[in-house]
Amino acid sequence: MIKKLGLVIVGIFLLTVLVSGCTSNATSANKEPIKIGFIAGMSGPNAELGNGQKMAIELAVEQWNKKGGIDGRKIELIERDDHYNTTDTVNAANELINNYKVVAIVGPTGSGNAKALLPVVKAKGIPLMITNSMDNEFTNPVIPNVYRFAMPNWVQEQMAIDYALKNNMTRIAVINDTSGYGKPGGDDIVRMLKEKGIAPVAREEYKPGDLDITAQVLRIKNANPQILIIWGMAADAANIKKTMVANGLNIPMIGGNPLVMKSYRDIAGSAIGETITTYLDTYLRKPFRPEAIEFAKAWKEKYPDDKVFYGPGDEPWYYLNMPAQTYDAVNVLLTAIKNAKSTDSKKIIEELDKIRDYKGVTNKISFSPDDHDAQGPENNVYCYITQDGVFELKK
Repeated sequence: MIKKLGLVIVGIFLLTVLVSGCTSNATSANKEPIKIGFIAGMSGPNAELGNGQKMAIELAVEQWNKKGGIDGRKIELIERDDHYNTTDTVNAANELINNYKVVAIVGPTGSGNAKALLPVVKAKGIPLMITNSMDNEFTNPVIPNVYRFAMPNWVQEQMAIDYALKNNMTRIAVINDTSGYGKPGGDDIVRMLKEKGIAPVAREEYKPGDLDITAQVLRIKNANPQILIIWGMAADAANIKKTMVANGLNIPMIGGNPLVMKSYRDIAGSAIGETITTYLDTYLRKPFRPEAIEFAKAWKEKYPDDKVFYGPGDEPWYYLNMPAQTYDAVNVLLTAIKNAKSTDSKKIIEELDKIRDYKGVTNKISFSPDDHDAQGPENNVYCYITQDGVFELKK
């Protein structure tokens, strides 16, 4: 009898240990971190942008983890530098999805990189939060699992054309690079001008990184334009502006968001002349929104030595908007994951499409199954550029 009782006690003990172990394993599994992938050009020709994205996403993830993550699960950020190279972008995405099982990807930096990334995320069905890439095709037509937080090209393109026409400049020249960003932008502008019955007096192209663009500039000069619309990245645009001045082509130049980059001002120097662009009004118009003030404070605390994005003064300047786009993207994504109570891609996407009037740094953000753009024309303003910075161009 005693022997049987002993066996029963041993059995109960082993069963308790087994159940306890299973419960512990289940709890452990439930508390595994939520993995978010991040891809950006943190080195290469536009590292300025990629590093701003990196700083923003690290700040956002740190803030979420300080508050306990999502339902007790920490956010694990897995970063990859694609060097602004499209092959590296694809390789990074496959590694993050297949090896690390990330639930979403934030990034990349350039439009060409985003184009290379699209087939991968489409096939896998995981959310992609585009923070800097501006080509129209990313959200028009809507791709079910792709969301964009940068200002779409079509807004900037239309404003560039409107600026010329409102200032009675109908002799318009167009120049663009041959990248996945510049070429579609140049094509859009020519098409939009044609719809208004205007043909550009000159259309030129160049390869990103070309050091000598004299031939293109001289052909533009011979066409006698009143204004040049440029679609390309900052360093090349600065080289073109210097070449224009050196060859006596002293006309206004207007282009997209890359012209606000510090590298444009550094390289163009005194040749900046009349350079116009458009940009989000987040830190260009006062009073700043409460969310913009809060973000600026948190940024300054984490990055006290930053003068590129925060600016050289006590108050934040225009360029803090660039990392704010990434910051908003991460916060909207993590909010959707929290609301979904799941890391299942379909459930996250369902919650992303339900985002309404989210109080972001850049503006109030809303998505729907038919609209995956966080930014629109109402948030964009004209700017003029000097060696000292970027400032709103008052009408």
